[in-house]
Amino acid sequence: MAVLDPAVWFWLPLALMPFAMGAAIVAKERVSLGFWSTLAVGLIVLSFSATAGWSWLLRDGLGPSAVPSAGLKAVERFAAAMGVPLAIQGAMVAGISGVWRRRAQALRRTEGAK
Repeated sequence: MAVLDPAVWFWLPLALMPFAMGAAIVAKERVSLGFWSTLAVGLIVLSFSATAGWSWLLRDGLGPSAVPSAGLKAVERFAAAMGVPLAIQGAMVAGISGVWRRRAQALRRTEGAK
């Protein structure tokens, strides 16, 4: 069942994100630029948070080899397991903010020229 597959929760939002970014790049007004940029960042946050939840559940919460974690030990395990996805998605958010800034400046210049 695809809904229970953690890989779907990581890759599906990330696969949809370029479409939202493409729409943000060709946006004709700042409101639609903000909407599409926010949607792209939301997809990245959904991807990371869902993956982190599944990671915790499948590693710490289920099965005979379940390892309970709390406090700083839980944070250490989370950082070890999710450091690379967090870095990738952080870079994506930084890229989105750069695209948003450049496009917003271009739209302001266009609106100012009218």
